[in-house]
This record gives sequence, structure tokens and C-alpha cells, in this order.
Amino acid sequence: MSEGGPVVGVLVSSALASALVVSNYSRSLVQVFTFSILLSTAATLLPYVVSSAAWLWRGTGGVSRVIAAAALAYSAYALAGVGSESLWWGGVLVAAGLPIFWWLRRR
Repeated sequence: MSEGGPVVGVLVSSALASALVVSNYSRSLVQVFTFSILLSTAATLLPYVVSSAAWLWRGTGGVSRVIAAAALAYSAYALAGVGSESLWWGGVLVAAGLPIFWWLRRR
């Protein structure tokens, strides 16, 4: 990688991906891939649910709240489809990122 490249980020993400595969050694490769896709979907949708709920709660105007309600309904529906295991691990991933977010925000 070139100077200034995201070396640490690449190494950490590679280690986490390897840990995910090793932790699921009892599953087939297709099941590990499916779980990884569902996990990334859950980790992506959780902030969408929270932000659309905040938009619905704090938004102004009727059209804005209708859009927020539709976004919340869709996000919740999609989140319900990922399953409980992926949803739980997605919550763990989001919670694990919060200390880094708070630390960077204080800088």
C-alpha cells in the first residue's frame, strides 16, 4: 500500500473477516456467506431504523413525517427479515463501534 493508505483498516477488517470464518467452522461456506450478508444487512439497517424514527419524532411538516414513517416501516420490515441471530450480532457490531465514534467525536 502506498504511504498514507488505510493499512490499519485493511489489517483489522481482514482479521475480523478471518475471525468470522473461523468462528463458523461448523457451517458450510455457503452458510457462512449467507450469515455474513445477513449480518452486514442488519448492521446497516439498525442505524436506518434509529434515524428514521428520530426523523419521524423530530421532523416538521406532514410530508416529512409520512416519508419518515414509510422509511421506518420499510427498515423495520427488512430488519425483521434478517433473522434473530444476524440482528443480535448486528447490534453487537453497532455497539462495538460506538466507543470509537464517541472517541473520534471528542477529538
